[in-house]
Amino acid sequence: MSQPSRKSHVVYSRKEFDVLYKTKAGVLPEQADLFAPLTAAPWETENVQGIVLGWKERDLFGYRVLDSGCGSGKDSVYLAQQGHMVLGYDFSDSAIAAARRRAREHGLGLERVEFAIADATDLRLEGEFDSVLETGLYHTLAEDKRVSYLSGLRRMSPSGNLLLNCVSDILPLNFPGPFLVSRDNISSTFRASGWKVESLEEGWYETLFTPETIRQFSVLRDLPPVDERKLVLNDAGRVMCPVWLVVAT
Repeated sequence: MSQPSRKSHVVYSRKEFDVLYKTKAGVLPEQADLFAPLTAAPWETENVQGIVLGWKERDLFGYRVLDSGCGSGKDSVYLAQQGHMVLGYDFSDSAIAAARRRAREHGLGLERVEFAIADATDLRLEGEFDSVLETGLYHTLAEDKRVSYLSGLRRMSPSGNLLLNCVSDILPLNFPGPFLVSRDNISSTFRASGWKVESLEEGWYETLFTPETIRQFSVLRDLPPVDERKLVLNDAGRVMCPVWLVVAT
C-alpha cells in the first residue's frame, strides 16, 4: 500500500531540526519561519506526554530503555528519574547537546542516561535493550524506510518490547503534519520487521497548537484550511492529535 500524498504534509530537514534544538526549550529567533506563529515546534510541550506516563503506570518499560528519536531528551530524563537506564539517540547533534544539558540540569550522570547521535534508518549503536520507546519518528518516514527502521530497533531489542505512537489516519482533514499512518500499515510493517503487535489502540497526543495558531500556521504556508469542526481540544485549549498507541514484542 503506497503512502498517499496530501497538500498539508509538512516535512522538516535535518538542518531545521538542528535549529530547533539549539536551546533546551527549542526556542530561537531563527525559528520564526519554521513554526510561526508558534515559538517552538508543536510537539515541544512542557511536560511528558500522558501516553508515556500511561505506559509507565502499566509497568511496560523494562530496565534498559532505548529512546528512539529522543529530541531534547524529555522522555529519557523522565525514565532515568524513574530508575531506568536509558540511551537516547537522535540524528540532530544540537538535539543531543540539548538532551545532555537537560540531563546535567537534573543531576543525572552517564550511569543513568546517555545520549548519542545516530541515523534511525541506519542504526549502528551498541548494546541490547529491554524496551524501546518511540514517540514521533515512525510517522516522519516514508513507507520504504519503515521496515528497515523497525528492523534496526528489533536488532537493538531482540527479546524486548516496543512502545510507539504515531499520527493516525483519522487526523482532521488538512491538519498540517507528517505522514498519516493506517492500522493496516502498522500491522504489515511491524510483522515484516520482526515485531508482533500485542495491542493497537487509539490515543491522543498534546500539541502546542490552538485553533487560532493552527489556522495561522496553515495560512502562512499556503496550506489548505483545517476542518476545525473535527479538532479536539484539551482543558488548556490546545489541539490534541489522534495517534495510534502500539505495544509490540
